[in-house]
Amino acid sequence: MRIKIEKVNEVSVDNGECWSGMTRHPSHRHPIKILIFNYEGGYRAIRAHCPHQGLDMEGCGVDDEGYVTCPKHGLMLDVNADEHGLSVERDDSGFYMVS
Repeated sequence: MRIKIEKVNEVSVDNGECWSGMTRHPSHRHPIKILIFNYEGGYRAIRAHCPHQGLDMEGCGVDDEGYVTCPKHGLMLDVNADEHGLSVERDDSGFYMVS
């Protein structure tokens, strides 16, 4: 299944490429904001808000080991783990969440 990611904007981060966007995840009624990272030659995404305290993590980059760290309390989210990471594809028409 491919789900279009809408309202994509490039985000400035210290390391790598990052975009924010909105998508409708099948398990949610409302659109969710996600962060998309160019990581190891592909695209991975996480929800833009920390699952612990809800802080918007836009502007946080992914480190060399694939983690995005919440600046408020240091929770590390693995962009490759099924628990947090989402698979993303990109083509000429934009970004898509894939499952």
